[in-house]
Amino acid sequence: LRQLTALPPRLHTARVQRANARGAQRARKKGRPAPLPEEVFSFADETQRFYLLLRLALETPYSVLRAPNPGTLLLLAEHLEEQAERLLDDLAEGVVSLRDELPEGSQGLIPARLKAQPQRAAQLREGLAARGRLEPRHLWPDLGLLVCDCGGPAREAAERLPDRYGDLPVLDSGHIDGLGVLTLPTVGDEGGLALLEGQLLEFLPAGDDESAPTLPADGLRLGERYYPVVTNHDGLYRLLGDQLVEVTEIDAGTPRLARCGRREARLPLGEGELTEAQSRDALLAACRSLDTVVSGQAAW
Repeated sequence: LRQLTALPPRLHTARVQRANARGAQRARKKGRPAPLPEEVFSFADETQRFYLLLRLALETPYSVLRAPNPGTLLLLAEHLEEQAERLLDDLAEGVVSLRDELPEGSQGLIPARLKAQPQRAAQLREGLAARGRLEPRHLWPDLGLLVCDCGGPAREAAERLPDRYGDLPVLDSGHIDGLGVLTLPTVGDEGGLALLEGQLLEFLPAGDDESAPTLPADGLRLGERYYPVVTNHDGLYRLLGDQLVEVTEIDAGTPRLARCGRREARLPLGEGELTEAQSRDALLAACRSLDTVVSGQAAW
């Protein structure tokens, strides 16, 4: 089982670097290909980042593709289609043509030469001519599973995965946020079973005041909605989450939780309060009146 994980730059952390270092050490001991250089994920230019990811990943027969969200998997497939000719040229010649375009300090991180594979490049080029585009399953014939977040705001993008990946099964990586891992991985759109081992999960009924009593996991009701409250070994003590979850099933006392919205932020303002929706609507109105576009905006 060989897994390729694609990360956007903001998720390229020291934790990822340590994991890659451990993976490289295990690979060397077993005579297997090492993980991709973690520096690949740090390049800010999207075209460069995905080209390097795809070019270096062509060297390994991956069977699993994993990303934090389905949008990254869709971008991977889109860049494969857009950069197919260059990738196939480089595969045939055993080069990384983009290497010379990188900043001088980064060039040494990328191998100058790889094994030339003209026969494989020719086969892929024939498929490209016949099908009109190159897809990830053509690069990796053993590809059998996609792993990503499929719930909440990621659901719409997850529904587009078959356009690029066909009928490959998709494993929802579970509800993971600032509180930690709240549900187990699952298949389907009904949410995952609550992760009860190694942490204490309590639940505040939707609509209740924050000072209201919480419920244990085995006290939840089917079809009701709650906010999770987490206590764990990472130092969180009864931290109230802002992601609303709905109980879609109860399996032997363990609730299955599906994300269904987020708590709206509220900011005290004089004798009243300013809601996130009011802030967003005011910004949109200002942009329309000034004929201005704002990107990367957060509510507060």
